[in-house]
Amino acid sequence: GHFISLGRREQHDVIEWVKFAREKFGDKARITVAGSSLGGTTVLLASDKLPADIKVFADSVYPGEKQIIQQIMRRRKFNPKFCWPFFYFSALLFGHVRLKDDCAKNVAKSKCKIMIVHCDQDTIVPMEMNKELFEANHEHVQLAIFKNLQHALAYFKEHEKYKEIFYKFLDE
Repeated sequence: GHFISLGRREQHDVIEWVKFAREKFGDKARITVAGSSLGGTTVLLASDKLPADIKVFADSVYPGEKQIIQQIMRRRKFNPKFCWPFFYFSALLFGHVRLKDDCAKNVAKSKCKIMIVHCDQDTIVPMEMNKELFEANHEHVQLAIFKNLQHALAYFKEHEKYKEIFYKFLDE
């Protein structure tokens, strides 16, 4: 595509891939959707529209577009309250996408088992954002925290621990 909708449109691709996999491999196939950062948020946005037996593995995710855009604006020393309306209307005008801050709402409605992985020193997506997602659905969401690592580096810096968490989650 020509633009990124911060997971808003991309979530429909996830849903279609799950449908395709079900048609191709049958209802007994074990399916897990996974993503990191924007991709992780994308699979979380789709999670409330997926069958309950689908597992969702999301690394370094954010709970909403407004929150992440305002976080980035603060880091770049821009006024987030001033910049947000420009992002919102640009997405609407050029991308035909209505940005909503509702990933936590999607997670709250999800019946899928969800694992959220996050690094506690993440300055791009602060840890508090992931706690909001975890708190949205205690019944179905697990949270694994990697100490002293930055955004989306757990897989690369603590590969064995990451794999252990991933495979244990798949086997549940």
